[in-house]
Amino acid sequence: MFRLHERTRLFFCRAGFLILCLGPTCFLAAAAVHYRSPSYLEAQREEWSAVLSDKLGLDVKFARLSYPLWNTALLEEIVLLDPETGEDILHARYVEVTLEEEQWQIDAGQPEINAAALPQLIDLVNHRLLRGHSLHLAPLQFAARELTFRAANTAQTFQDVRGELKTVAAGKRAEMTFQLAGSSEETPLHLTIERLRSEEGATTSCQLDTAQCELPCAALAPLAPWLEQLGNAATFRGQAGLKHATAGTTAEMKGVVRQVNLDALVSSCFPQHKLTGLADVELLQLRLGNGKVTEVEGTLQTRGGVVNRGFLLAMQDRLELTPPDRPELPDEPLIRYSHLAFGFRLDGEGLSLSGDANPANPGVIMSGSKAGLLLVEPERPIAPVAYLVNVLSPQSDLQIPATQETKSLLNWLPLPEMLPAEASRPRAKNLRIHK
Repeated sequence: MFRLHERTRLFFCRAGFLILCLGPTCFLAAAAVHYRSPSYLEAQREEWSAVLSDKLGLDVKFARLSYPLWNTALLEEIVLLDPETGEDILHARYVEVTLEEEQWQIDAGQPEINAAALPQLIDLVNHRLLRGHSLHLAPLQFAARELTFRAANTAQTFQDVRGELKTVAAGKRAEMTFQLAGSSEETPLHLTIERLRSEEGATTSCQLDTAQCELPCAALAPLAPWLEQLGNAATFRGQAGLKHATAGTTAEMKGVVRQVNLDALVSSCFPQHKLTGLADVELLQLRLGNGKVTEVEGTLQTRGGVVNRGFLLAMQDRLELTPPDRPELPDEPLIRYSHLAFGFRLDGEGLSLSGDANPANPGVIMSGSKAGLLLVEPERPIAPVAYLVNVLSPQSDLQIPATQETKSLLNWLPLPEMLPAEASRPRAKNLRIHK
């Protein structure tokens, strides 16, 4: 083997040092300076904003962008806006996005969601993450120490929020666990949303299990506004499910609803009636189809309140809840009661009510310390549902049959609140066709 000249060896050593050591070092230093330069980060921020806006269908804005690690992007002061109204949907102090082992990890700092925009977020999860091109989306995990739903008059905070979006055999599944702020229960609430495809068509299902936690109903009011009629203190503990398919939407619920404000529940829909008290309602089964109750069974118990005389008389007469010997009611507009408890079942056959099972008060539904028995279990096992409508609705000169055929017409026709007296009715204006 020949020996190189000393100058040649020195040349190769210097060249190797420049090419293999100094060159890469300078290149990496220049790249680091470039990638952390304000101009590059600003360009990257605009690109991130454009891509996220396109993927989510919302306007995504954030103040600063940085790269703490080579596979991690940190977005600070991020805000999601409605592209049409410009209304805030979600904002967070920061969102850290990491791609590791072909899996996305998203950590959010104190995200706050506009409760009024919650249906829009649910629609985003359904259409953007569970359907279409999301089948090719890599698994995604989400975590936040605190997440707050903020409404105009209230706010609800959840802690230790963790979620996962993954592909299953027939579609996508999103799962989330969280705890109520300040709750002593260790078992978290569990929410599952699935989008499954089959030969019969695609279905989207949602399942909520509160475990032993008392979930405030006001937290779900943006999704179901009728929950506001239960009162601000109402809570739910149990399981609820929703399924949307081509044939329609069905829902089921089992559990206990506590602290139901009867005044808000009855008077908000039927201002001519008065019924007060806080009730605990145990739902053994509640089924809905396309927004209509198909079956409900459970019990209701209160701690006392007042009822107006007209409402009480209507329940006695129309639902046949009159006590034996029909005791005379106090001549007062509002009658105080101390006991209201009954079992109920409502389905296609009609309405059935059952009173107290205590041998000391057999069949008693409502009673007062001064008024005595007010309502008792009816002798008729099942009453037509129309009787309940007749109790809650005021008497009117206008009577129509309660059938499916009339329902299809009433869904399209304008209806008055109640038929006014003859003297106060406005005269109809007849339109004539002139030849």
